[in-house]
Amino acid sequence: MNNEEIDSWLIFKPNNLNEVNGGFGKINSLVEFNDNVLVFQEKGISIAAINKQTLISDNLGAELVLGKGDVLDSFQYISTDIGLQKRNKVIKSLNALYWLDLYKKKVYTLSKGIESLDDLKGLNSWFDYGINDNTIMTGIYD
Repeated sequence: MNNEEIDSWLIFKPNNLNEVNGGFGKINSLVEFNDNVLVFQEKGISIAAINKQTLISDNLGAELVLGKGDVLDSFQYISTDIGLQKRNKVIKSLNALYWLDLYKKKVYTLSKGIESLDDLKGLNSWFDYGINDNTIMTGIYD
């Protein structure tokens, strides 16, 4: 709230804690895409459920809002074997996300689902030898 003496965004109640699965490595990037927040870890990608609510209709047709009341409810993993090892390896376009998985030496895209660009375009051999820790990803779209 504006003009608060104490910043309420910095107050965390003891039970308001939700963690990603540490088995998939550290968090390397948080990216907003299609009204979702994606959490990129070294070996996993999840969608953070933030203020998730459901609308239902009652007998009279009025809408009711159902929710748990938690701001950060859970993490739904969309991949547990693909990840992001360096935070500057994500490119966001209007319709898709692109990122580089250094462990797998592949460039992935997310639009309707996760796909490997090198598998789609037949560039496997180039990616096997052309990707390393110093690879720079740059994206331009119009």
